[in-house]
Amino acid sequence: EFSAAHNGQRIKIEFEDDFRIQNTIRVTDLFGRIHFLSTINRNNRSIHELNFSDLPKGIYLLEIIGPFSKSSRKLILK
Repeated sequence: EFSAAHNGQRIKIEFEDDFRIQNTIRVTDLFGRIHFLSTINRNNRSIHELNFSDLPKGIYLLEIIGPFSKSSRKLILK
């Protein structure tokens, strides 16, 4: 499980579980086009900050894909 908070174009993702696994972070627009794709190795509870200043304003889907699950949040960039 994760939580995401954003301030403008900067996104802070906090993982709330105690696992040491690899996750993929993917950001897509409403048409399914991938605008950001990255793989992270996380250590237990961790925080990752991302900067999406190069993305145009709009509504996106932020997905965290792990080996056993996939979670998503709506992301509105203003």
